[in-house]
Amino acid sequence: MNQLQRDLLRRRITEKFTRNPARPGDRSAAVLLPIVDRIEPAVVGIWRAQHGIHGGQFCFPGGSVEAGDENAWETAIRETREEIGLEDPVESLSGLGEYNTHVSSFRVDVHVGFVDGNPRWRRQPSEVEAILEIPLSFLQGLHARLPKVEDVWDLPIDAGYDLDPSPFLIDGELPERGAGHRLEAAEGPRDMPFIWGLSARVLYDFLNRAWEPALEDMKSSRRIRRP
Repeated sequence: MNQLQRDLLRRRITEKFTRNPARPGDRSAAVLLPIVDRIEPAVVGIWRAQHGIHGGQFCFPGGSVEAGDENAWETAIRETREEIGLEDPVESLSGLGEYNTHVSSFRVDVHVGFVDGNPRWRRQPSEVEAILEIPLSFLQGLHARLPKVEDVWDLPIDAGYDLDPSPFLIDGELPERGAGHRLEAAEGPRDMPFIWGLSARVLYDFLNRAWEPALEDMKSSRRIRRP
């Protein structure tokens, strides 16, 4: 991604900044949706260790805001350093919005960042089972099969991005899918897609409201520059 492409993406993210209502008692957290430019742009995500309320799930690196953090961006970067060994510079592409978790009462501030250089990830084993890099073009194919909604909270709970994570493994080992991909519903347990819940909603918003419109902007800019 060259600088023009990043600027177009930043503009789209800023234009589509979204929020959902805060709830009494929400705890503050922040995550980074990292984009790396390998052969093609890819998002970096983690398979959480099998403990805690979100254990065994795919998510983006991040965590609770701490007293020494100046802002949510700093929280997201600090947590990404701790969880996956981020060392390379990160260019902020703006905030995607704030999202509520249903079961853990967090209000999560999501930031998108472009990681410069050739990052070599190094996971924190106590927190992270595996690190994945998933090409955005692959995720777009899955995204096209999902229901089209204006408000991401109108997505059905089981509408997510189902995939075999093994081709995208960068570091760690892939455990068997377990409780982290199972929803305990009133009618009994239901198996969920690999990327589901809040992470699926964040990814849906990013692809639908930022990435795909930015790709159209890139095509238009190339047509305008043609003699």
